[in-house]
Amino acid sequence: MIENTLNAVLAAMDAEAERLDAFVEEQKRLGAAVRERDWPGTERALAALERRSRAVHEAEAARRAAWSELARELGDDPDEPAAVLALKAPEPWRSALLDGRRRLRVSAMRSRVENVGLAAWTDAARGMLGAALEELMPERRGRIYGRHGRAVASGGRPVVVDAAF
Repeated sequence: MIENTLNAVLAAMDAEAERLDAFVEEQKRLGAAVRERDWPGTERALAALERRSRAVHEAEAARRAAWSELARELGDDPDEPAAVLALKAPEPWRSALLDGRRRLRVSAMRSRVENVGLAAWTDAARGMLGAALEELMPERRGRIYGRHGRAVASGGRPVVVDAAF
């Protein structure tokens, strides 16, 4: 019956949004640990993020399966965009499906914002630290280091590094 399938889709969407929100909270903990230079806390946050990531992946797979079942019951293509498929659902369910889709998108965007914020902070910190080290140790400017951390002379020629190495 289509009502059971619609309920399953809504439950799967809610579960995925809740797991994404939990993932965002872990991202915030990671950001705080990195900013405080709490390296053991960073390790714990990374491990927790890995667990949360797997949970989000499982929830996404369940939601996709529920959407495919809904598409089949509506006589539509499972690869149809979610918004289009939601519009084909019976009227009392349409708004609930569209609201669930919006909630998922907002949760995913919050996760992206946290990623971008942390990346920007770490890039800025790395740039400042690199500039400070170059000013404090001018002899290290332009040096190329090998795999074992020792300086390697480039001989004034351009060095091309193959990613296969």
